[in-house]
Amino acid sequence: MRLSRFIRLCDYMLIHTLNSFLVSSCKKLVDFLEPRGNASGGDITRLSTEMIVEEEKLCFSPSKEEMIEKITNIWDYLVSKIENIPTFSVNKSLTQYSKSYEWQEEAVPLPIIMQKDIKYQSLLKEILNRINLAFTLAFDKIQSYNGFLDSYIENTNFDVHKVQDQDPPASF
Repeated sequence: MRLSRFIRLCDYMLIHTLNSFLVSSCKKLVDFLEPRGNASGGDITRLSTEMIVEEEKLCFSPSKEEMIEKITNIWDYLVSKIENIPTFSVNKSLTQYSKSYEWQEEAVPLPIIMQKDIKYQSLLKEILNRINLAFTLAFDKIQSYNGFLDSYIENTNFDVHKVQDQDPPASF
């Protein structure tokens, strides 16, 4: 009986540790995405994007939607790997104890705990808020470059050979 209770205690400790790890990691990601107050220009955020000209307007590569999708995919992959860590009670060699001592229920699975963890869910929302804020700040910053955009587009459309053909040949 003691062994079965000890195994269940180990399950709870493992699940609690994994839950704490995920919440802590999520908090670190949120802190990393915090805009830096002492930075200037485009360096205020920590997201690496490029300013590109697309369809004759300034935009970012990757876009906000692509950035959110990439970060979400990476985070989901990390969480799925952690959620797949088996608890002690699912070990085949321990099933005899669960039958002998009639465990009423196994430990609550980590995915269910994470879905109901208010702090974790609020941190996930804050990640999206920080990414949106970063792109809003960056978009506001690139507006100052719109004056240069027209000149850039004119220069890229400028045909040097056409102008050379129109010029009369040089005479000395």
